Amino acid sequence: MVTATYTVELATADGANPSTFTDITSYVQSVAITRGRDDVLSQVQTGTARVTLINEDGRFSPGYTLSPLYGNVATMRAVRIRGTFAAVTYDLYYGYIQSITPVPTPNVRTCTLDLADGFAWLDLAVTTPTYTLVATGTSIGVALNSASWPAGLRDLATGQSTITPSYTDQSVLSQIQGIGIDNEAGLVYMSGAGKVVFQDRHTRLKAPYTVSQGTFTDTDALVDVAAERPVRDIANEVKVTHATGSVTATDATSQAAKGPRRLAINAGFLDASTAADRASWTLSTKKDEQDRPVIGIVGNASATLMTQALARDLSDRVTITDAGARTGINAAFHIERIEHSISNGGTLHTVRWQLSPADASGFWALDVSLLDTSTRLAY
Repeated sequence: MVTATYTVELATADGANPSTFTDITSYVQSVAITRGRDDVLSQVQTGTARVTLINEDGRFSPGYTLSPLYGNVATMRAVRIRGTFAAVTYDLYYGYIQSITPVPTPNVRTCTLDLADGFAWLDLAVTTPTYTLVATGTSIGVALNSASWPAGLRDLATGQSTITPSYTDQSVLSQIQGIGIDNEAGLVYMSGAGKVVFQDRHTRLKAPYTVSQGTFTDTDALVDVAAERPVRDIANEVKVTHATGSVTATDATSQAAKGPRRLAINAGFLDASTAADRASWTLSTKKDEQDRPVIGIVGNASATLMTQALARDLSDRVTITDAGARTGINAAFHIERIEHSISNGGTLHTVRWQLSPADASGFWALDVSLLDTSTRLAY
């Protein structure tokens, strides 16, 4: 059995970016982490984690004044979770305590810490920064500045659209999601290291996201495959509301086969031309039914799988090959949501990924592809 080494640390100071931590790994009973979103059009939800701790001496009971951690087990204190394997350390989660629940059961006294990632801080900050006509990545930076979010906790793409956002009485979290997801059609999330990451809509069309980071088959890796192909994902009439009106793109063939399935997108800072491109692009990716699988792997099964379990992040590209034809899937996908479950003293690490179809291979390349024959223009 292959095992990694895990570290769970509790901040010894308040704030979003504390400088000192104390190691509480030896008391950890189990860890569960969820980060990401359901599909490519959804906003990323606040990442959550639950850490269950052995609390025999009451050190994690916040009201116990004799605890060596007294004063440090407090709401909104930072907790970071890491895994090390083959001399490489991976950041799995960085979040802040939302609730503390000591459970004095007769057999084993435990304490549960429920955590939320940095989106919890950004959702508390309600500011109205002055935006100018700049790229979306710059606008996201302006919003983060207004919340005093540390510069070292950002990884922002430039962005493909140039807009002038305008928000009133909305949290910074709502602003950066509105800019980066609703208008740019990109991705905004908190990394396992606690950084705000903005990927623009071209990120997945470029390296390293055009190359599969691993192939997983039913014969040697997948312990769980749920190959959903939902009709609710189909959109054959896409309406995009922009700064001066709206534009709609439709596909008659899909409507005849699946019925009219409408999708409304509010991109209120785009101009009419960019909104039209957005509608056409979204229609091309959503008009036909597609697989949206969830897969599970056990990292402890091999060194390769342990590395995959620890290293993969949102947007990473993976290939699923179901040779046994249980699902018939043989395609590349991007990771949209990651769920870690670490238990049994760190000897059992399972991971589940929510996937979406990888589109990069379907876009036109200059002097290479046949436009409208086997490829389409990227937005």
